[in-house]
Parts: sequence; C-alpha cells; structure tokens
Amino acid sequence: MECFVCSKNSGEGYLCEEHAKILKKMLDEKKGIVESPEWMHHCVICSEYQNRVLVEYTQAGYFCDRDINEEWNRYSSISLKNSD
Repeated sequence: MECFVCSKNSGEGYLCEEHAKILKKMLDEKKGIVESPEWMHHCVICSEYQNRVLVEYTQAGYFCDRDINEEWNRYSSISLKNSD
C-alpha cells in the first residue's frame, strides 16, 4: 500500500513510518486537533468522525486517533522485532 500522505510504500499499512511519527506527535501534543468534528472532517483512512479525535494534517486531510495509534503501534512492533 501507499502512504495516504506522501504515496511512499507503507507496506501493509496506511502511513509510512515518517508520517506515522509526525501524526502521533501532533496527536500527543494536541496540535491540529479538530475540537468538534463533523462529517466534513472525516478521517481519510476509515471515514469516521464520530467518537474520534481528529488531527488535521494540511497536506492530506484529517486522521483519527485510532488509525494514528494503530499505525504507530505497527511501526513500534516492527522496531521491537528487529531489535531482537
């Protein structure tokens, strides 16, 4: 698959490692957070907006906390496997 932000190969996920890190940092630092998301703010990965924290990434749209964390965890688990 290709990263939803930059189109680099992202393996089996939706974000490349670089953009997973950037979006996770934005989420953790509460930068670009949409306070009261509506349908027009839906996540570009899962299309959801209800019961989600959305981060606006200007170049590519909105990403929800669940998908950001899922992608972050995917890369974290790869790093742990490679360090064994």
